[in-house]
Amino acid sequence: MEPIRINGAAVSILGASVSEVVEPEGPPLTVVELGAIIRGATSHRAFLQLISRQPVHLELETVRGRTDIKAMVTRATHASSGIGDTAVYRHDLGFRETPESAAERLAAKQAAEAAAALTRVAEPDEPEPERDEGSLSTVNVTANASAWRTALRQIRPAVQPAPEPEPPMTPEQLIGIETALVNLRVEALIDQLVIAGLINPNALERTYRQRVSDQLVTEASPLVGENAAIRVLRDFDLSDE
Repeated sequence: MEPIRINGAAVSILGASVSEVVEPEGPPLTVVELGAIIRGATSHRAFLQLISRQPVHLELETVRGRTDIKAMVTRATHASSGIGDTAVYRHDLGFRETPESAAERLAAKQAAEAAAALTRVAEPDEPEPERDEGSLSTVNVTANASAWRTALRQIRPAVQPAPEPEPPMTPEQLIGIETALVNLRVEALIDQLVIAGLINPNALERTYRQRVSDQLVTEASPLVGENAAIRVLRDFDLSDE
């Protein structure tokens, strides 16, 4: 199965079905059902972040042709086996196209059909009639098919292409940003508590180093692996300053 692109990111899928729902008003809406396998807890969290940005931009190739829509998530379930980076997650997802996306696709299709119809018009130039000098019949206003096509293109409003979505962040970038934001919030909280005289900075540092010594390997192993966590702990300065 060809990969699908969700908000610009390629995702390997097990299979997909595409159908249409007829609405009382407006063009039909495209409905997409698909299943995907995501490996590793970090990739799983990044995938959940990816589909949370709605409406979702979906691009996929099926036997019915190319599907390129903006849709809302109507169903999202997953089941997992294993833990940490060895975990495997199966996601079952449903998407329903937004009315705005369907209207944009219809307008683009109609504009393309109109342009193709104008291009097919290829009438030969009409010969100029014989002119009788001194007669009103010598005053002629003529235009061939080519001139009319040019005029119609100028008055027809141009279809503005939708802006390309920004590429999604990688799982490593998402984790880095989340870590930086958490660190900044914790530092701001500590600063306010110290200013208010509610905590002792030296006591806080001793408690922090003790927790690192006792819990770092347990907390970090599911994310980076036990060997990496032990290495970080070995290099960490646990001495009192």
